[in-house]
Amino acid sequence: MSIFKKLSIPVLSSVLALAPLKSNALEGIVSNPLTRGGLPNQIVRLYQGEVLKDSIRTDEDGHYNVNATSVTLPEPNLPSLKPFEYVKLEDLLGRKIKTLNQNEITRDIPRRYDLPSGTYFLQADNGSAVQFTTLGKNNIPFDPLFSLEERAEELRESFKNRSRIAGADEEYTLDVNDENTPNEIGGFYGRRLQLEDVNQDSLNVEMMYNPEMENINGMLDLLIHLEGGDEGEYIIDNGGSYPNTYPRTVFLDSISCYRHFRDNEKAEMYLRAGRSAMSNMRERFEMDDYIIEDVDGNLYEISNNLTAIINYTNGRSRFDPDSSIIYINDGFPLENESELENELTHETLHFMGLGDSYDYDYTIMGNSWPNPGITNDDATAIPWRTKVTNHTNLLNFYED
Repeated sequence: MSIFKKLSIPVLSSVLALAPLKSNALEGIVSNPLTRGGLPNQIVRLYQGEVLKDSIRTDEDGHYNVNATSVTLPEPNLPSLKPFEYVKLEDLLGRKIKTLNQNEITRDIPRRYDLPSGTYFLQADNGSAVQFTTLGKNNIPFDPLFSLEERAEELRESFKNRSRIAGADEEYTLDVNDENTPNEIGGFYGRRLQLEDVNQDSLNVEMMYNPEMENINGMLDLLIHLEGGDEGEYIIDNGGSYPNTYPRTVFLDSISCYRHFRDNEKAEMYLRAGRSAMSNMRERFEMDDYIIEDVDGNLYEISNNLTAIINYTNGRSRFDPDSSIIYINDGFPLENESELENELTHETLHFMGLGDSYDYDYTIMGNSWPNPGITNDDATAIPWRTKVTNHTNLLNFYED
């Protein structure tokens, strides 16, 4: 089975009770860039080529640790992995707490056996094992019987692959997803990262949540439309990574605006639309990282891609990255102030790193007229795009 097909096995750990520590471990935090918080119960699998090397679920803080050395499974029960007859409940040190039969493998194990908060193993007599963590005798957040059976199935597949040794030159793949994770609002896209080796101090993985969208199949589809890169290249370019290169400031020079238009009413409309556009972005994106600053003819500094200035032109509106100037067409009539505000927002978002969406119009970055303004889908997707690490490849994500 190709690793690029959806795997439906809710693996919790490939760690067998009291397994010795191994070298070549890869560890890190799986997180949501919007909250900067770790994500528990994410399934992390490490492959070399198509051979599964290790798998585990993240703990309550989002931490994972997988090993590039294949686990040696108990030979007597392989490859058949017959249905188990009993399961040992063990603590983190491998000490047996209770021997259970199939009818006793239920989610309320922590409460029934008065388990203190901590990490435990369910070790079946056929070699399959799962790990769970309980806090305050809460129920196990998954079906342990189902997970043991599914783990046994994965071990069968792993045993089949043992006759094929991954070549030393084959790349590693780290696959993370939340399949079958309960109580996840909207869930998350899966993510795959290609690794030349696993000799790294740590590898943190930022995930993309998968909310309901109004006018498109999913947030990933919208972000691909917004990226505006070359065909087949969908790497986010924010001109820097949050929060180091934020806030972004847009200078609004009131004096130069009045001088350009020589019409106080029209100049005031353009100034009002600029302030309103920035305020609306802060509100819709729930961020204080888009700032407009009146400079009134005073000196201002444009540097480090953190600042831009609004200027006016009788040509088309555009953002010039070389000069960091947001050019706005000066021909909007007084009755089109809302369209002017949308135009200012569109060009300011170019300054923030977003591209045009030429083949999808239900977004502020579309090229339809009139522009729809910031849509609910934009307000969902753009904050994630802003906060994820710069140069993240959108093609690493998939819908699991």
